[in-house]
Amino acid sequence: MANPVNSTNTLGTVEHKLSLETVMMKALSGRSEILDDQIREQAKMIADKNALLKEFNTFLQEGRSEQAKGKTTEMSPEFTAFIKANNVDVPNDDNDNKYSKDEWTAVIENMQTEIDSLTSTSQTDLIDLQAIMNKYDEVIKQQTNFLSTSHGEKDSIIGNTRI
Repeated sequence: MANPVNSTNTLGTVEHKLSLETVMMKALSGRSEILDDQIREQAKMIADKNALLKEFNTFLQEGRSEQAKGKTTEMSPEFTAFIKANNVDVPNDDNDNKYSKDEWTAVIENMQTEIDSLTSTSQTDLIDLQAIMNKYDEVIKQQTNFLSTSHGEKDSIIGNTRI
């Protein structure tokens, strides 16, 4: 049975140690995996916000079409659930589910404020994603440069032994 740390042969004891090259590649590989996970998480968060923005815009259109009717109309149950789930302030003077043109205007303005806020944070998230991707690219370049240098050194050693 072979001992992975020490082994004995006719020449003496041989210790298996990690080379600097191996340690550096493991460190850079670990860093690239961490950054890859961060990129995936950030991209998912952005995709989720984009889906929410799409829903907001759909309900905003519904609100605008109700407002355009110019009379008191009832808010759909889906619209009501969406508003409550996303904590949008909805003024309703008589606390029923019917909204006048002015109440629809207030609903639309509050939804537009939420959309603007989400858009702003999405832009910040995209900047953060770009920064993480730049770090990832830098780590990959370091790995490539390290491998290239290591390969060049090994080629030089082999070339020198042939002489």
